[in-house]
Amino acid sequence: DSLLSSVVGDNLIQSSTVYENAKQITQQLMTLTVNSGEDVENSKRYYGLYTVLLRTLLHLQQTFISQIEDKYFPHLEKIVLTVQNLSADSRRLLNNETDDNRRHHLQANLDAQDLTLKTALLYKQHLASYRNKIAAVRDQTAVDLQIAENTYQTVKVSGELLNLLRTSQRSFNLLLNLQMP
Repeated sequence: DSLLSSVVGDNLIQSSTVYENAKQITQQLMTLTVNSGEDVENSKRYYGLYTVLLRTLLHLQQTFISQIEDKYFPHLEKIVLTVQNLSADSRRLLNNETDDNRRHHLQANLDAQDLTLKTALLYKQHLASYRNKIAAVRDQTAVDLQIAENTYQTVKVSGELLNLLRTSQRSFNLLLNLQMP
């Protein structure tokens, strides 16, 4: 719930939707591959789409991390700097103020600024935690992608070999069946 209510929640929902759609297609291809007895063409399609799925997931993960680092962290830093400047200004005004009513308002401002600063810093930690978790998962996804690409290339080469074997077998059978007139 807290993730979905954060500033990156919308991006996560969009990313999840894209990923889930690709995952369903991949699942259907996996079922087709298994049901066909690991038919080379179906296997090639499955591993090819699985590779695309992993590439998509890796892109989404990297985009999420980049948004935190390039968009949200700088914005939070601006907020922190603004609040720090406001607090310094409020303290200066409070030190020079003798009217109790004005002092009360300035102290309320300082309290609100302190809360805003604490909240911004906590939220930055919260986002950093998500970034670190996604970065760890991204690293695992990158390894999975390498394995999937290797598997796809293996299936592709195996399919090429199978086609070559079939073609050469047909040619060999034609030669054996040739008879002298």
